[in-house]
Amino acid sequence: MSFGAGLAGFVRGLDTGMSIREKYEANKERKAFKAQRDQINTDTKSAFAEAKAAGAVQDGDFMTFYQKYALPKQQALLVEQGDYGGAKALGEWSKSDDAQNGAKLFGSAMVKVQSGDYDGAIQDAIAAGQLKGYVNTDHKLTGSTPIQQNGKTIGYQFQLSDGDGKAYTRNIRLQDIPNTIATYVNPEAAWQTQVGADAAQKKRTQELDDYRTKKKIDKEFSTDKTEDAQAKRYKDAQEARAKTDYDWGDRSADEQDKLIREDLAKQDKFGAEKAATKSGNSASAAPGLNPAPQKQRMIVDTETGKPVPITAPDQTKALGISAPTQSAPAASPAPARKSAPTIESTIADATDQLSQGANPEMVKQQLLNAGVPETNWPDQLTNAKKTAANGAVGISF
Repeated sequence: MSFGAGLAGFVRGLDTGMSIREKYEANKERKAFKAQRDQINTDTKSAFAEAKAAGAVQDGDFMTFYQKYALPKQQALLVEQGDYGGAKALGEWSKSDDAQNGAKLFGSAMVKVQSGDYDGAIQDAIAAGQLKGYVNTDHKLTGSTPIQQNGKTIGYQFQLSDGDGKAYTRNIRLQDIPNTIATYVNPEAAWQTQVGADAAQKKRTQELDDYRTKKKIDKEFSTDKTEDAQAKRYKDAQEARAKTDYDWGDRSADEQDKLIREDLAKQDKFGAEKAATKSGNSASAAPGLNPAPQKQRMIVDTETGKPVPITAPDQTKALGISAPTQSAPAASPAPARKSAPTIESTIADATDQLSQGANPEMVKQQLLNAGVPETNWPDQLTNAKKTAANGAVGISF
């Protein structure tokens, strides 16, 4: 092993060791912070009970007592952690109406449970938990049922619901009721639900912002140009119409849009039919099945700009195109035209065919057959690079 590889491995190992050490220290600090916070809660409850026993406070004075006794200690602990914003927010929350009312209900519940009024204590806890500005969590205590044994209450079954509204139960022993209520609705625990809800909301907001940014970047660098291609097709069809439709400028925007969309639809239909025909050519009939019908070749009528089946009686309308050689007897020649089309009419027909989505190669061959100079061809053909092959232009397979 080379010195470089060994050094790289050493550095990676060192980084891993430092990362584990940092996580350990951070976890240790969190545990120490929680222990200090829990101790403040425990001391507060004991101090309040002593003050009440001495007649210094009443049941509904818990928040006032909390603000004077516990709040400064909790804020000092947050400041010690460098969380000045959290210390300020805690002070502001403790003065809110829901926090004041929730703390009063908590104090009342603790007094009732100490006197043996478990039902009353649980009802106070339920009422406190319903104050969203006090306890902000999706899990809610909704009711309770005494658990009896030999005619004696030995505990309570708590009915709860989660964030999806799904109900579930927890059985609590009678001796655990005070601690359960204290854990659920004491002011510090209530404040932690506010902190957790705020952090969750910030996370959701950040994730949404990240998602929007990602979608914006994806769109910017996307290789899918479908929308751009469609816009170009529409623009090209619009320009073609403007050159060949002498009434274009007099049409309303809705009329123009309708004609453009009709042209595009014809182009799509033409392309789909051509693709289907090509696909049929490559397929062979399965053994035992009737062979697929022979595909009919088409020629373009220069007078109407529409495709005409070769088997049609008026097939000779296709200027300069003769039927393909077949082993069967040749069809009788059609009557001669009364008069050959002029160059001007042939150009006009070609332009109209192109605007309707006809194959440019077909149109080009018609112009060649009619003897129209290339300099007089429509603009759509002047830039064409490919030429027809084998003199078969005008026949669509």
